Amino acid sequence: MRKLLVLGALCGTVVTAASAAPITPFSIYGGYFRGGSFNDQLGNRVHMSGFEVGLQQSLVSLPILGAVDLGVSVVFSGTDGGGVHGNLYRVYANYKTPAAPGTSVYGIAGFAYSYANGSSFSTESGLGTEFGIGFPLKLGLPGAPGAAIEARYRQGRAAATGFSIGLNVSF
Repeated sequence: MRKLLVLGALCGTVVTAASAAPITPFSIYGGYFRGGSFNDQLGNRVHMSGFEVGLQQSLVSLPILGAVDLGVSVVFSGTDGGGVHGNLYRVYANYKTPAAPGTSVYGIAGFAYSYANGSSFSTESGLGTEFGIGFPLKLGLPGAPGAAIEARYRQGRAAATGFSIGLNVSF
């Protein structure tokens, strides 16, 4: 837990420093996570699933090279009536590719440190990776924040492995 707090403080410091630059967008993420199955303390097959919220700050965002983002998120497992009760905390760094030629779709690749805890399973923490794609939404409103639907696959410790889909709103 101390490692997670130290990483969170470090990420917060970097995000705070990066937010001083006016060209780096700040984003809020909300979505749903469905994890893979793993064994709880009683030997039952369970999975983490539930609502996910997060914040991220773009450190570098160049049209030709893409963007590098740092962020934090939490999954509230069991909030949707399914999955084991617990939380999954993540501190991550992502690279978002420039849009593919002729389309607005972009790729996502990154790594994260995850910490999962719950009442019926042992605490898990460790490094993992993630891959995904994003689909920008055209809101058509002048001055409106940018939005995109993002789908990701995350690989790491058993409780942290799974799929997520959500809405990323950039300011």
